[in-house]
Amino acid sequence: MIRVFGWKGVHASIRAFTRHAAHNELGMQADELVGNHDGDHDGVTGELSVGDLTALTVYMAGLERPISRLELDEKGVIELAPEEKSLILRGQDVLSEIGCANCHVPVMKVSTPVFSEPSLQNGFYEDIFPIGEKAADAGLTRDTAIWFDLTKDSPNNHVNARGGETLNLGAFPADEDGSALIAWYSDFKRHDMGDGLSDAVDVHGTGASVWPTASLAGVGSTGPWLHDGNATTLEEAILAHGGEAKVSREAFAALADQDRGALIAFLENLIIIDLDPEEEEEDHAGSTKLNPTPTHMRKASLTVNVVPPVKP
Repeated sequence: MIRVFGWKGVHASIRAFTRHAAHNELGMQADELVGNHDGDHDGVTGELSVGDLTALTVYMAGLERPISRLELDEKGVIELAPEEKSLILRGQDVLSEIGCANCHVPVMKVSTPVFSEPSLQNGFYEDIFPIGEKAADAGLTRDTAIWFDLTKDSPNNHVNARGGETLNLGAFPADEDGSALIAWYSDFKRHDMGDGLSDAVDVHGTGASVWPTASLAGVGSTGPWLHDGNATTLEEAILAHGGEAKVSREAFAALADQDRGALIAFLENLIIIDLDPEEEEEDHAGSTKLNPTPTHMRKASLTVNVVPPVKP
């Protein structure tokens, strides 16, 4: 089972991660975690219902995907200067040449690009909640799953291209066989990153210096970096790598200044944006604005289905 959620990769689903984060970071105990008890003795029960967690999970799964400035240039949304584009493309090559792409795998395929809550994939559906209650008794069953297509149904970043075509840049691209192409820059595995990135305490028993490969998707928009935010630049983050990544770190340190700059330019090109069609219409210069409106303040409508697709 792939577990990619949480800083140690101990949660296999967005739902499990959300339930855990709500309890530990927000002080809100889900019913499926504590039942009808006052889990934190604050005098409040029923802080997150089963339906609340389902809604939060579907919302987060439906957020727009990270994108790249290279793709925006290719789609005609922005225009990169030739020298800037050349630098980014060189950095993309450097990522592979020094071995970073061995773990930060640029693209993977998802053969069935359907997100479903609860999951239709074996191993990712909880029959029993942590409180011991059957999920079905709480109304959460595969037969009434809410689902949507990751390659079609994203509600955000729908823009009009210069040729008049409407592009859904929030959804993942689809391959010819219907698979989703996920540019997540991760192998979804854990690696020993050396003593320099070791946690003070091995809380989950996975190893104090062992971490899941952090996704580089959107990394140009998400600093500071590393699990503890100790890297204030991308170069600092790279040079902090050790353990299984030591060879790649040393290869980066040995690069000519131009190639090091190219790699950083490529990473900075991997961004998260809000492309607002209304802003686009107001732009009399004919180019789409990159709107920094926070995701949680946007108006969006995700079309979801309540009749499950064919189970894989």
